[in-house]
Amino acid sequence: MFPFLTVFIIFLLVVYAIRARNTHKRERIVAAFWEREEEAMHTPAKDLSQAPYVKVPVDNFPIGVCDEDDLMLMEEELLELSGKPLLNLNGMTNTDIRIEYGTSNFDTITAMGEDFDRLIMLLCDYAKGLLENDFMQEAVTVLEYGVSIGSDVSENYTLLGECYRSQEMYDKLARLTDTVEHSSLPLKESVIRELKES
Repeated sequence: MFPFLTVFIIFLLVVYAIRARNTHKRERIVAAFWEREEEAMHTPAKDLSQAPYVKVPVDNFPIGVCDEDDLMLMEEELLELSGKPLLNLNGMTNTDIRIEYGTSNFDTITAMGEDFDRLIMLLCDYAKGLLENDFMQEAVTVLEYGVSIGSDVSENYTLLGECYRSQEMYDKLARLTDTVEHSSLPLKESVIRELKES
């Protein structure tokens, strides 16, 4: 009876210690979150002239090589986006954005981030349209640009990998795989598998 009671008490103490440690850890995380929120809410506006804006190099794009209506509409949208300031905010929380750019700039900055998200989706669709119309090299140009600006659209990388493999550009395929391995792409592992198997 007594050995069982001793073991049971020790078990309860261990459970209590684990719960107390986890509670303390949670409290620290919550406190750190609110501390950053407080800092973010009081961050003054910052100069946006030196922000890392993304430029759309439409002069290097295959604009007008194909007269398919869908592609022409996408080209119009690309031209529209090329006239806007764009920012890659991937991986940044709202708190990060406020601390980095200032609370009063939040709406302006998030609009730039939304336009960037629109751009990277559009680049992928545009490249697919080019591929469907047998403009592979032109599609590669578009997809390589997507990689260069840190697109987090997995298909951008897998499509580019397929193009490299079909053209036997194995050095470029290896470099692309390495880029993905060192990225924070959401579906990184599955993209790497596809690149190595494609």
